[in-house]
Amino acid sequence: MLVSGSSAPSARLGNAFAAVARGGADLPVLVIHVPGGDESAVLDLAGAAELSEGRVHVCVALEDVDRAAVLGGAVAFVASSPRTAFPWRFVEALEIGVPMLLRTARHIWRSYGTGRAGRH
Repeated sequence: MLVSGSSAPSARLGNAFAAVARGGADLPVLVIHVPGGDESAVLDLAGAAELSEGRVHVCVALEDVDRAAVLGGAVAFVASSPRTAFPWRFVEALEIGVPMLLRTARHIWRSYGTGRAGRH
């Protein structure tokens, strides 16, 4: 599972982690584009969502080729932030064929893309 963001309330990583936990699959979770120094706060959010220790991995920065490899290996990209900035990670994930799970309202999640759901 792939997530992008920070511990800032506007990123709503807690919602993404909760969705992953509710999904029941015991897959690793990689959080990309975490601001430097925010790693432990992100891990605290994951713990609050009851994701087991060691299951969540935090990545501060990725080169383009590394991000492409991560996206290419992801089972799904979970996007929970309602921010209105252009969603580059969403576009990249769709281009590669990664299924997307997006939060569109308080309790409404929508999936996009066919990708490789269930591949792993």
